[in-house]
Amino acid sequence: MGHPGHLRCCRRVAWERRPPDFHRVLRTEHLPPKQRLERHPQRPAAGDGSEFPGSRRPIQPLPRRGRARQPVQRTDREPPMGAPPLMRGPTLSSGWRLVVCLVGLVACVEPPSGPGEFGEVRVRPSYAAGEEPATIGVTIDSAAVVVARSSTGERLVDTTTAYTGRALAWVVDLHADPESVSISVELRGDAHRLYAGDTTLMVNSESLAAGDTALLSVAYVGPPRVATVVVTPAAASLTALGATQQFTAEARDQHGAVVPGVAFTWASGKPSVATIDGTGLATAAGHGSTTITATTGLVSGSATLNVDLSSTVATLVVTPATATLSTLGATQQFRAEARDQHGAVVPGVAFTWASGKPSVATIDGTGLATAAGYGLTTITATTGSVSGSATLTVDLASTVATVVVTPSAATLRVLGAMQQFS
Repeated sequence: MGHPGHLRCCRRVAWERRPPDFHRVLRTEHLPPKQRLERHPQRPAAGDGSEFPGSRRPIQPLPRRGRARQPVQRTDREPPMGAPPLMRGPTLSSGWRLVVCLVGLVACVEPPSGPGEFGEVRVRPSYAAGEEPATIGVTIDSAAVVVARSSTGERLVDTTTAYTGRALAWVVDLHADPESVSISVELRGDAHRLYAGDTTLMVNSESLAAGDTALLSVAYVGPPRVATVVVTPAAASLTALGATQQFTAEARDQHGAVVPGVAFTWASGKPSVATIDGTGLATAAGHGSTTITATTGLVSGSATLNVDLSSTVATLVVTPATATLSTLGATQQFRAEARDQHGAVVPGVAFTWASGKPSVATIDGTGLATAAGYGLTTITATTGSVSGSATLTVDLASTVATVVVTPSAATLRVLGAMQQFS
């Protein structure tokens, strides 16, 4: 067992591109112990991708964190032509975990060669043709980081802008057990996540034999795009005219992560049932159900709003209150109006129609009555437990031109005999 802060093995870390699907490969190789960097390395010449060596300023000690060990795939593949150049002397202490959330970076940890207290994390982005420089952030076990610029240290919030071929160095206090150190790298742009993934590689003498190479692939995701819109609540009900319901929408990318700062356009499928403003506030306008939709670009999400005003209906008024039909097959249109306890009309209420005597007149679901025979019937409209009615008379007398009696003649020859006429 070595002294805390010493190396049990050294490894080189690099990224390899796998076109055309933009996968990158994290490659770690053994280096002889003699290739370890000194605690105070000389500043490299400009242009080699490492213009910003560590200042060795300490930050807070890192707490020990237990992390699940993951198996490592072994391979003897060599770096392909055109792969990003290796950082000079990058090494990983035995048992350290390297967590990489960024594609196209060379990330390395430079542990102390002696009993020192500090190590260095250097990140150099590598972009393909057409890719733009982006903002990156590096956190080490959730601790603050210090970036070294020339000979002075500048404390970062945890973000900075990086360009191809330019190395950024962070100094980390390794006073705590080095085996608890992990590194997270995330590419950002305008506060939006550009790359995704969180893969842990544990490198030690148990997972790799001397001379073996470990490969860790992280997929290129690309800029965040809105894949889905989630509207909440998914369903809501209003029971009074003018009542309101606030809806909110959330845009999510192809990985389910929230995309902040997205503006939405709101719409109601049936404005007669409910209207909605630009903030997602819906207002009940009538009885029924409508779909509330939030849209951004070509992506939309929806929710259902039910407006149930049946509990507010106090009376039903059927018009006309009376009607007369004088020919068979003649029709009369009836209409019903629901009103609340104050006499105000309750819009959008559905009614069930019925005829008291279908032999006199029938009526359909729209309130259209049809004369079927002579007489009088009651037409009723109902919603819930409330109903209203009207009277329909079918008088066919005005249409009689002649009366035919049959038989036209008859003879009775016995007292008490009978003859039926019609």
